[in-house]
Amino acid sequence: MSEATVRASIVTLVEAVTDIGKVYNRQPSITTWDKFLTFFKTRIGKVDYIRGWTVSCEAIAREGLILGGARDSIRQAHYTYKIRGYHTVNHDKNTENTMLLLALAVMDALDGGIVSGNVYTAELAQLPTYQHRFFGDILCHYAEITQVVTEQLT
Repeated sequence: MSEATVRASIVTLVEAVTDIGKVYNRQPSITTWDKFLTFFKTRIGKVDYIRGWTVSCEAIAREGLILGGARDSIRQAHYTYKIRGYHTVNHDKNTENTMLLLALAVMDALDGGIVSGNVYTAELAQLPTYQHRFFGDILCHYAEITQVVTEQLT
């Protein structure tokens, strides 16, 4: 079991959301508009959109718990992930509601989806950031979901 296992599980859960767009297991290194389009432009229906998601591990906190006098008899790692979503803004197509529904679907998929016996537990996913941001000269919806997963270490 490892951070890579947790990340792969999160990516799989996000990819399973209908019409989610492109999903990456890390934040791509993007320095140009063309590169941004390479990563996030996708066709849904017969319309091209910027629609994609990335999964990044932002922090790892480890701790040992003392039980019955045995030092570090239980060890845990707490992984904090940021799942970032991007979607083209289009008022006529009501993309604000579309993106919010996608973010909620991702959160629903994450809630409880990572748990595997006693090995992993996950807090409920949170959406602390949901706003408009410019990428190049295109206004996009931007969602940033936080997911904390705890792994019991052996």
